Amino acid sequence: MNSKYYAKDLIKELKITNIPVNLTQIANVKDIKIEEVDAEGFEGILIVKNNSAVIGINRKIRESGRKRFTIAHEIGHYHIPGHISNSKQNFSCTSINMTTYDEKDRKEYEANEFASELLMPEEIFKEKIKHEDLSYKMLQDLTKEFDTTLTATGRRYVEFSGYYAMVFSTNSKIMWFSKGDDFPYYISPGKLSEDSVAIDFFKKEEVPNTFQSVLASAWLDDYRQKGDMEIEELSIPLPYYNSVLSFLYAVYEEEEYLE
Repeated sequence: MNSKYYAKDLIKELKITNIPVNLTQIANVKDIKIEEVDAEGFEGILIVKNNSAVIGINRKIRESGRKRFTIAHEIGHYHIPGHISNSKQNFSCTSINMTTYDEKDRKEYEANEFASELLMPEEIFKEKIKHEDLSYKMLQDLTKEFDTTLTATGRRYVEFSGYYAMVFSTNSKIMWFSKGDDFPYYISPGKLSEDSVAIDFFKKEEVPNTFQSVLASAWLDDYRQKGDMEIEELSIPLPYYNSVLSFLYAVYEEEEYLE
C-alpha cells in the first residue's frame, strides 16, 4: 500500500479536520514522546522500545515548519508497516533524508510522502489551491497556513498542479525534480545552466520573485523542445541551505508532443 494511504488512515482515525495539524495530539494518542535534543549529524531520530517511541528533534533546526516535517517524517517511520522490525528499532535521519524524493531510498521516500500527506491532507490542500495560480506570495501563504516548509509545500502544490515542475538545486547543481502529471518534460540532475534564473543566486546576483521567461534548453533535455522554445521559471532562494527551489511552467502544442 502507498505510504500516503497510511497517513490518510491516521487522519481518518483521529478525525483530523483542522490545520495546522496538531502533531502533539497525534504523538500523545500513539504513545510517542517528542523531545528537542542537542545533536550533530541528524535532523530527527526515532527510537522504539516496548511498543512506545521517542522522537528526538535537533534543537538547531530554525524553522517551525522544518521541525514539524521532521516530526511527521519520524511518525511515518513508526507508523508505516515494515519500517520498524525486530532487527530495526530506530532511525537517524539527516537533512538529506528529509529532502529526498528518490524512490531508490525507499523508506526515507515513504516517510517523506507520509509526512506531506499528514501535514497537508489532500482534500484540504486541494481546496486551498483550486482557484490559485502559482506565485511566491501564494506559496508563502500556504507555508504559513499549514506550518510546513517551503520545499514540502511547493512539492505538494506541484503534485496537484498539472503543468508545473519543481527543481531543487544546491551548490549550483540540480539535485532532484518533481512534476505534475501534465508537465511533459524531463529534467536531468547536473550543473545548472547559465541561462537559468536559479544560477543567479549562486553568482550572488538578485533573483526576481516572479516568473521569468527563459530558454527551455536551460532546463530541459527533451527531444520535443525547439531551439527558440521558452519556459516560465520562478526561482526562490533558500540562503540558509545554499539552495534554490525553481518552479517551471511549460505548455506544449499537442501536435508537437505527438511527433
